[in-house]
This record gives sequence, C-alpha cells and structure tokens, in this order.
Amino acid sequence: MITYKDSGVDHDKNNELMKKIKTFLPQTGNFSGIYNLNQLDKGNKLLITTDGVGTKTIIAEIANDYSNLGYDLVHHLCNDLLVQGCTKPLFMTDYIASSCMDVQLSSDIIRSIYDACEAIGCKLLGGETAEMPDVYQPNKIDLTGTMVGIIEEEELIDTTNINENDVAIGLASNGFHTNGYSLIRKVFTNDEIRKYAKELLKPHRCYLEHIKLIRKNNIKIKGLCHITGGGLIDNPERILPKNYDLGILNLRIPSEIMLEIQRKTNLSDVELFRTFNCGVGMLVIVDKHDLDKVLSLFDYYDTPERSGIEGNNPEGTKVWYFGNICKKTNDYETINKFLYL
Repeated sequence: MITYKDSGVDHDKNNELMKKIKTFLPQTGNFSGIYNLNQLDKGNKLLITTDGVGTKTIIAEIANDYSNLGYDLVHHLCNDLLVQGCTKPLFMTDYIASSCMDVQLSSDIIRSIYDACEAIGCKLLGGETAEMPDVYQPNKIDLTGTMVGIIEEEELIDTTNINENDVAIGLASNGFHTNGYSLIRKVFTNDEIRKYAKELLKPHRCYLEHIKLIRKNNIKIKGLCHITGGGLIDNPERILPKNYDLGILNLRIPSEIMLEIQRKTNLSDVELFRTFNCGVGMLVIVDKHDLDKVLSLFDYYDTPERSGIEGNNPEGTKVWYFGNICKKTNDYETINKFLYL
C-alpha cells in the first residue's frame, strides 16, 4: 500500500500543527474566518492586499533564524494598505507552503504573524499550510498573506492632487525589508550570509503609527509610496500623476552592506536604487507649506548627515526632507542628477 504520507503529505503533522495554533487562535480549523462588519457604515470602503516575504525565507534558513518573518509579512501588507490612506487594518490570512512541513517552525512563524497582527490591531483569522513535495525544494518555505482594511471615503488619498513643488519626506527603512534577497544570495556565500544575518534579517518596518501621527496633527497627506520591489526608481512612478517626477535633493547614502553589494556586482547607481530601498521605506508627499510641520513631529535629518529636532517619533525612525515633485524629464535623469549629493 502506498499512502499519501508515503508521497510526502503527512496529515498527522497538519493535525499536530492545528493543535499548537489553537492555543492562541482558537477559531483555527473552521475552513474560513469570520469578522464582524459592524464598522462598515455607508461610505466606508474595504481595501485588500496580497504579498509575501520572497526569498528572505532562504536567508532565514541559512542563518537558522525565522523569528522576524511574521513581522516582515504583516508590516509589508499593512504598509501597502497605508498607501491609499488606510490606517485601520481589520484582518488577514496567511499561507505557508513547503515540501515537507516542520510543525514547530510553522507554529513559530504563525505565532509571530499573530503577535505582529495584535500589535497593529489586526486580527489573524486563519490561513493555510500546504505540503507540496516536488513543487518546493527540501527545507524551503513560501510565506504569503492577504490583509483587509477599512477606510472612510473621505480618508482615501487622491494622488491626482499632487502638484509641482509639493515635497516628499523620507521615512527610513530598517535594512532591506523584503526585497533584493535573490541578488543578495548571488553575491554572498552562505558563510557571509551568516556573518551579515543580523543586518539581512531586520524586520520590515511598519509605518502605521507614523501616518497616524501626521493625520492626528491635521496635515493633509497628498501621497504615500511604499518602497518595495523596484526601489526608488519604479515605485514613485506608480503614485505620481502622469507628467510629474520626483526630484531627489537629500538621498541618504546606502548602508555599507548595500554598497558592498554594489562593489561586488558592479551595479550602476540606477540598478542599485531599483533593486533595494537604499534606506527609504516610505515616502510621504505633502504641500511644501506642511514640510516643517511634519518634520517637527519626528527626530529628523534635515540633511542625510545631521539630525535635527527631537520629537514624538515611533521607533525613532529617521525622517527627512527627501525631495520635490517636478515636471517629468527624461527617464532616470532626475534621480541620476541628485545621487550622492
């Protein structure tokens, strides 16, 4: 007799995992999750986003440190909802797939997802764990999720209102976040990855409290840009009106490890800033008259080299005057002009 277990799918492991998860998520195993929508009044809208942590999971495997992957996933999803103005994440589901389930590892990752959700007021309603031998390589996992948020219609950010001479404010990233790891693995040996593991596995920063603080002070946000895949080259274009570009005045020098990758690969500046966030996790676009108001809320860099006023800053994130919105010129001309000033 050849069983499903013989082919690589072990139901007993799944049952064991469900028992572990139920200790902090008692509704797990009900095939679907329920959320009370008493907040959905007339004029409110639901937002939904799906993403994953990419091959950062392989870095975690090499370093044997998966502790931040749940935070990476939750924070990435929350930031994507923020871009449209949503500061109320409601619930999410996760998906973990592998060739052969490691029960304790899966339980630990789901627990970190749960903890990250609780910290931002989001409910983890459930998810899926899948064993798919041959689709996935041994000891490799895939981690993705979907998050839903709610927003009042008047809070939606309308980026068509962005104008020339509006200003972009940079919110510092916490390392690489969740992008660029396939190139990192091409550049560094496993021993080097272990050496740099602390830097490479820093959790994706969540900007929820930063945006709440700006809004609490009645400052109109005209645009938000989450710097993910495509870096500072491709992402701003996704939110800017057709005929506008981002002129960068104060670009933080990328971290030493990012510059080491550039040296090893001979990446051009443009490709470096297209592959990695290069120190910028989120851009906030406001009217130029609101620039000082925003900066006064945080510990900020008025240039990349020196810090300024101390304020009420979540996580001590560095915030600085990044650049201006300008009329579009030739592709990449604007970013090349201001690199490393």
